[in-house]
Amino acid sequence: MSRYAMEELIGTPAKELAEYSGETLYRLRTEASIMLAAAKVLVSHLDYALEAKYGRRAKALRRWKEADSVSFEDGAVDVHASVSERVEWRQDALTKIARRIAEAGCDPADFLDITYCVSEDKYNAWPQSLRRSFEQARIRKPGKPSIRLSLREARS
Repeated sequence: MSRYAMEELIGTPAKELAEYSGETLYRLRTEASIMLAAAKVLVSHLDYALEAKYGRRAKALRRWKEADSVSFEDGAVDVHASVSERVEWRQDALTKIARRIAEAGCDPADFLDITYCVSEDKYNAWPQSLRRSFEQARIRKPGKPSIRLSLREARS
């Protein structure tokens, strides 16, 4: 699919595209998926190249900090390199802290966001008697609709 054809399709109302034949929609959707996958690979590849080109310099400018933003120039290009910090909490340690808070007579919910979750794999593995007691807490919501197309083999 050419860039011109892609821009033309993007500008075409979805209701108009819906009038195309199933085979045409299949072909366009397949081509778009292939282009998207290729673009993701290319972006990842270019990110590796940027890290190879600027990673050491950015790390040196950050000095001892693991997460921070730095800026520098490379000719006419301004380079902004950042490493964000993602915080995770050890659940076992938080559980102990919540117990201590409760034992001190305070409500752990005043200090912690407490959530409970049951994986579907575990739920489905339980005996029916146990599942029944959890049914009132289980909410099923519809996911995003998905339509996949495939071509039938030509019949002879």
